[in-house]
Amino acid sequence: MPILNLNDTEKVAEYDNFIETSPYGHMMQARSWSDVKNNWEHDYVYTEDENGKINSALSILSVKNDGEHAFLYAPRGPVCDPTDIGQIKALLAEAQPVVEKHNAFLLRMDPEVRYSEELVAAYKEAGFTMRASSDDAAAGRHSNPPYNMIFYLDGMTVEDVMASYLKKHRSNIRRTYRDGLTTKMFGAADPEFPEALKRLNDLLQVVAEREDIALRNLDYLKRLTAAFDDVKIFETYHPDGEVLASGMVISYNKKSFYIYAGSSNTHRNMGASTQLNQEAIEYAISRGSSEYDMGGIFSTDPKSDGLYLFKRHFVRKDDYTRFVGEIDVVFNEEVYQQFLP
Repeated sequence: MPILNLNDTEKVAEYDNFIETSPYGHMMQARSWSDVKNNWEHDYVYTEDENGKINSALSILSVKNDGEHAFLYAPRGPVCDPTDIGQIKALLAEAQPVVEKHNAFLLRMDPEVRYSEELVAAYKEAGFTMRASSDDAAAGRHSNPPYNMIFYLDGMTVEDVMASYLKKHRSNIRRTYRDGLTTKMFGAADPEFPEALKRLNDLLQVVAEREDIALRNLDYLKRLTAAFDDVKIFETYHPDGEVLASGMVISYNKKSFYIYAGSSNTHRNMGASTQLNQEAIEYAISRGSSEYDMGGIFSTDPKSDGLYLFKRHFVRKDDYTRFVGEIDVVFNEEVYQQFLP
């Protein structure tokens, strides 16, 4: 039964390698993501080819908010061709014991595959419930944002990246250096990293208060650091040494993910976050990433959404990437309807 036996070290290593090297692999499908989401239970399902090698996988988190019925979630799964409905169904068949074990009412998947009406129709025809939004209001009700600002870097040099920007954005980047801003990068093995992590957390709390939003705490950031091998913190400094911006970038598989960032309330006109992202993009190029993912957005209106506008300055050639949305496999319709917002 291809539910991963965590005592089988050889199969566990194969599973981990499959997620990390598959063209469909994502950090949220890595087993280490379960260490970050440590208040969820976890199961790992896979299928094999005729030679007994893993050819698809699904890392499933589960939680029982009502104490009885489990919500199963495979963030950014499945790890297989998301247009191969037959392969997805084979994977879901292997997941049935997980469904029964947790008394699940729902299994949700949200792969990073571009939206198309044809693909949505194919999922619906296969019997899946689709939550594929077509407007910004609906987008805000998704487990993960259906829009991401992804800079597709395949084969690009730093010079190519700069050439892709509008002239004004290039000028703004260069101005940050002329004005004396500097950026440093810290890896998890660096002695300064723990203090840099604390400073990132402090700036996240500044943003949370400024924007009146809830953000992650230091314990969560520490779990992220421990879960992945390639975690970097970038800090951008005022000439007097004050940290004006800080951001965490996790690189996994083909993606460098700008996952959390904070900024000071002082000297906000100096463009610290602009320089920080440029330095992070250059790092992503140096490690061979084909994507620099600036994270999700819930609105695509540059006039009303400052976050989208900021990210758009970098991701101008691609603009936002709209994903297909959520694929819901419903096992208990009554509980599912109560669950929906």
